[in-house]
Amino acid sequence: MIFLEQFQLNFATFLLLSVLLFTVKNRAKIMSFGKRLIEYAIISTMVAVVVEPLSWFFDGKTFFGAYFLEYTTNLILIILAPIIGGLVISYIDYYIFKDRTRVIKKYLYMHFAAITLIMIIINAFIPIYFSVDRLTNKYSNEDLFWLHYVIISLMYVYILYFVLLNRKKTYNYATRIFLFFFLLPFIGMIIQLHYSKLFFAWNSISLGILITFIYLELQPGEKDFLTKLYNRQSYEKYVNQLIESKKTFQVALLDLNSFKQINDRLGHQIGDRVLVAFGKILRDELPDCYLASRMAGDEFMLVMNEETIVDHLVEKICNKLKNHSFSVMNSLSFAYGFCKYEEGMTIDELYAVVDKNMYENKYCVLNKKKLEMN
Repeated sequence: MIFLEQFQLNFATFLLLSVLLFTVKNRAKIMSFGKRLIEYAIISTMVAVVVEPLSWFFDGKTFFGAYFLEYTTNLILIILAPIIGGLVISYIDYYIFKDRTRVIKKYLYMHFAAITLIMIIINAFIPIYFSVDRLTNKYSNEDLFWLHYVIISLMYVYILYFVLLNRKKTYNYATRIFLFFFLLPFIGMIIQLHYSKLFFAWNSISLGILITFIYLELQPGEKDFLTKLYNRQSYEKYVNQLIESKKTFQVALLDLNSFKQINDRLGHQIGDRVLVAFGKILRDELPDCYLASRMAGDEFMLVMNEETIVDHLVEKICNKLKNHSFSVMNSLSFAYGFCKYEEGMTIDELYAVVDKNMYENKYCVLNKKKLEMN
């Protein structure tokens, strides 16, 4: 009974991971390489969550085979830590670069696991990490066990370095989740290092995996898959909510100019990069907006406070485009129209007005260009 109470958090974590594994296998219609890495991390953590209490259960027991079970369970725990870390780094690499071959060429970042494997092979002949007394079957740490924590700490430091080094190549919210994934297990390891009876290390890893899967792999129905902005359905729900709440607001519709020519001349892959980069500007550089959404194709909608000066906002976006690191963005332009919501307007009427204003703006811009050419 005391054993069950001591490891009840492990049992709860195992159930949580079981549900998560079921979700990964059944919710995902397409099993991507990233989801596969998460699946392996879940399975590895489930093994660790089960093996940890077993290592304590077998400690000091003297029945036949108890020595083998005690030694093996502790060995498994030591090797699983860098394996899970390697899977985490592999997932982060794949999420940022979307290159499966790149991750495989780096051997799924199992370098730390390889070092650990060498150490535990040595330990079988010369106990440097841990030992199990053959008579009493009692586990004890040896003089160099601290090396295990050094290896794991270096792995977490590398995760931190890798995320910060490549933070500009992915979304800000993804970077924050990766940093959280680094911080939580690291804190768990420190806690368990100082309080050996507080079993939090594997549970913290499980929580990190859960958060990563929810926020990065479960594509929410309210987001546009490509740009990660809100989609049209979310825009309509949000605006209806503002109307029902009798809130004051305004909307601005942005339409990229000559986007079809970009697709035709440079290819759809470049066109997608343009949409993603433009969406990132709207999402990251316009914090005062209530909501930024991709309506369809190359049309974007902003929902803002009625006091927001749209022309200033547009000027800010244009400056970001001119100074963008992706050269195609430097010559990108867009037409825009805006409309303040007036009491009694329906969402369709609001869209019709802002759409009309946008096309009038586009017409004026095109005429101005023709006059300049003549």
